[in-house]
Amino acid sequence: MDLDARSPIDPECDEQVRTAIAGRDLDTLATLSDRLWHHLPAAYAPELLGLLADLPDTVVEARPRLLLAGLVAHQVEHGEHTAALPVVKQAVVTHGRRYARTARSFRERADVLAAGVCAVVSARMHGAHAEAQRLAEKVARHLETDAPAPGPWNASRTSTRPGLLELQQGVTAVLAGTPEIAVNHLSRSYAESGPGPFQHFAGAEAAAVLAMLATFRGHPDLAQTWLRRHEELGEVPGALRPALTLPARVARARTALDALDRVGAERWLTEAGDTADAGELWPFLAAVRAEHARLFGDPLKGLLQLDEACFAHGARADRYAPGGHVVVRARADLLTQAGEGSQVLHLAQAVPADLSLPVAQVYLRADDAREAGRIAARAIRDPATSPRDAVGLRLVLAAAQHRLGDADAARESGAAARRLGTSMRSTLVSVPLEDRVALADLGALAPEDTLPDLDGNHRPLPLVRLTRRETVVLHELVDGGTLSAVADRLGVSVHTVRSQSSSLYAKLGASSRADAIARAEHLGLLASRDRSEGA
Repeated sequence: MDLDARSPIDPECDEQVRTAIAGRDLDTLATLSDRLWHHLPAAYAPELLGLLADLPDTVVEARPRLLLAGLVAHQVEHGEHTAALPVVKQAVVTHGRRYARTARSFRERADVLAAGVCAVVSARMHGAHAEAQRLAEKVARHLETDAPAPGPWNASRTSTRPGLLELQQGVTAVLAGTPEIAVNHLSRSYAESGPGPFQHFAGAEAAAVLAMLATFRGHPDLAQTWLRRHEELGEVPGALRPALTLPARVARARTALDALDRVGAERWLTEAGDTADAGELWPFLAAVRAEHARLFGDPLKGLLQLDEACFAHGARADRYAPGGHVVVRARADLLTQAGEGSQVLHLAQAVPADLSLPVAQVYLRADDAREAGRIAARAIRDPATSPRDAVGLRLVLAAAQHRLGDADAARESGAAARRLGTSMRSTLVSVPLEDRVALADLGALAPEDTLPDLDGNHRPLPLVRLTRRETVVLHELVDGGTLSAVADRLGVSVHTVRSQSSSLYAKLGASSRADAIARAEHLGLLASRDRSEGA
């Protein structure tokens, strides 16, 4: 195979690679894999795979750098087949388990790093984020003890995969839902990045992930800074571009949605590819697709697509799994837009994700302005609330204040939301059209902020709120107990259970036990019961 004319590999290095492959010089090939990093498996995938196929598995596993290069080569060579990525993932998991025990036993520093990274990714793919971080810290300490980190003037930074371990620690923290830890690791990965065209890959991916996090948090200017840094670090091999640049495409799609640029968002979502085929950061792509459905499409179809993405990755949209904080929030936003307020409230009770904004929106749409305003005001004061949510919450607060007759407070809250959300026009859809019009009439919003074409599904919606005892009675009825049996288990009279059942039926709009159970299932009132049974 001739080298692509755009390949940065010079003829002398090309000859070294081909000679090493032909002569089965594994040590030289491993050293070249350090120097060329992703370019080696991208440029020599058929030859590398042919060599590795002829070697005993034990020989390949004893050389972690070549093993990882082979896995990348397999992805490059068979990337058009949907089964390629699962095969690579399974190989990482299998070898990573063994490397978790043996990584620090390798003599070569580069092999310790490669084996350690494989072990970290393997643990992460099992959702064992704490274990992944523990492994990464052990490898980092071992590498620091082995030799001091090279300075930016040191030539060895051109052949040591700089920033790779920090990148993996950052991605682990992202999926674990600890963005502040993720930002620290990812920033260090970017700072440690080596020069292009061979040693910048970890830094480039770290910058892309940081851009993605910034857009989700609500820092558009910072996101643009990281996107610029991502581009400045240089190109990546074409065959690996979809995987290595996915976070940047997600960030650009989210930025376009913030600007209500439907065409731009759809272009970047198309380039990002199918969520089912995405790598570990798929929850963020799924969330952006859900936001597109919320703003421009059908929220019910968006819920179906979100569930499909979760199913493809063995997750559930109502569970707090790896990256689940992003998926749960996307589900809550879609349910709110679809008018399923009761499901949103029960989802908020069942998961640790912060759903203050969708919950406040639900109460506003249920015409409970006082409760909507209370939740919004409390969340705005919480320092953990993201700037993005703070804008939406201020709009909800302004709408609630206006409905309660406090025009001055509404004007102040709405104006603050507009000042803070200049670059995030999508947050205007946090309140119904009639509230946006009212706030514009007050002067809190500009006339163009009413967005009449984005009214969505903002019809008033009834809420079903059960007491704790009514919830217990509901679960007992699901189990098929008679009124007398339920009374015995709860230690109350049959009359009390009958009264609570009548109240329960009335709230659910049901006339029988079967109707009540079906209605409760639809509203998500049995979700907590399902979780406890699955524990």
